Amino acid sequence: MLTLFLAMAITAMARSADDDYTVDDDGNVTVSKIVEGINADKGTIYASARKYIVNAYKITKYHIVREDAEIGTIIGKGTFLNYCTLNIFPNTYCITSDFYLRIDAKEGRARISVYADEYGGQRQNINVTEELHIRIADSPPLGNKAEENSRVCTKAFPLLIEQMRGVLEDVEETLSKAVSISQDDW
Repeated sequence: MLTLFLAMAITAMARSADDDYTVDDDGNVTVSKIVEGINADKGTIYASARKYIVNAYKITKYHIVREDAEIGTIIGKGTFLNYCTLNIFPNTYCITSDFYLRIDAKEGRARISVYADEYGGQRQNINVTEELHIRIADSPPLGNKAEENSRVCTKAFPLLIEQMRGVLEDVEETLSKAVSISQDDW
């Protein structure tokens, strides 16, 4: 019973006031959007999504983790480099997060999902550098297991969500431009 209550509490905490993100059972923080009304078939949307992942360098350089043209799914892995830097005497934290971009193409629509599960980066103290590996779902504001790094995680979380939203917007804009250009009867 307690486990069920905790799961429900975590799920409730995992949603912001605007439903900007969710946290799944594996601890992945996900920002997603369904884009409806695309004037293209599944193959065209998939091809545009693949082209984006192969050629995108605005936010990060991706490498393709999985692709299946028949199903219409492509997943790329990228990294948000040093999106949060914080000095807490005597340490300096530089937070980096690996994330995944998944695009699912259907007839006339696409689902874009960006998800991450860990804060990475470094904590530096004079000549000592420590690699960080902190699960996002266990850290404030979502959890309380990473108490030692709670101040860093509290600052990094909204910045991570902002980066993830930026990827969503960039992909949506790219897909809409690519598809509308390909549909012109010139």
